[in-house]
Amino acid sequence: MEEKIGEEKPLPKLPTIPIKLLKRRKQTNKDVIKQQRLRSIEIRRRAHERRKVFHRPAHFIAAARKVARDKARIAREAKRKAPVAGPDRLGIVIRIHGDSGLSEDSIRILQILNLHFPNTAVFVKVSEAMLELLTVVRPYIVWGYADLATVRNIIFKRGKTKVGNKIHSIDNTLVESKLGSLGILCIEDVIHELVTLGPHLRDVLGFLHPFKMMRPVGGWGRHLKKSQHPFNRLVGNRDEMIGELVHKMV
Repeated sequence: MEEKIGEEKPLPKLPTIPIKLLKRRKQTNKDVIKQQRLRSIEIRRRAHERRKVFHRPAHFIAAARKVARDKARIAREAKRKAPVAGPDRLGIVIRIHGDSGLSEDSIRILQILNLHFPNTAVFVKVSEAMLELLTVVRPYIVWGYADLATVRNIIFKRGKTKVGNKIHSIDNTLVESKLGSLGILCIEDVIHELVTLGPHLRDVLGFLHPFKMMRPVGGWGRHLKKSQHPFNRLVGNRDEMIGELVHKMV
């Protein structure tokens, strides 16, 4: 039978794959990718653990010498005249060094200051007793006197608090729920209490979680220049100049 002119030919039926099979393949691909990702993470973790466990003897000798030098430095600081303390002021302290080579006394003071990790910062009330602590750990910190602009900058950009087991950025609701009974209802009240060293300063300092700062570009090593001028070296007291460093790290 001849085909009629203009009549469309039926298209050949293409092989089809059931939708269930396609979904199963897609899920399998996701599982494979997930397993590969977890495997790479585990490999990196094991490599990191091996680097931590296996050290050359020279590593332990160098660490012991650093600890001994730190103890000798603390003994020398104890013999020196105590720093002269003026009126109490609000200070900010930034930790710039890890635990390697630190004596137990230095580590204990850093823990008292709530500076458990490098590149973290806290506000402190700079009194005579606080000056003595800061002097002991001077090679491992940067500190100075925080003005209103510095306080506002770090509170609004890095301010966090601990709620249960989680760390949350602070807002007016959290401030009121935690400090409302003390008459501190918003972030501006927190800033005012810090700058004026108000009667509830200790509660405000306890409310604030240590600030996690950004590390300087290239790390601290290239910035720690040996200079006798107090504003040219980054360790120890930078007085009011601390605001410039905070601005770069928030």
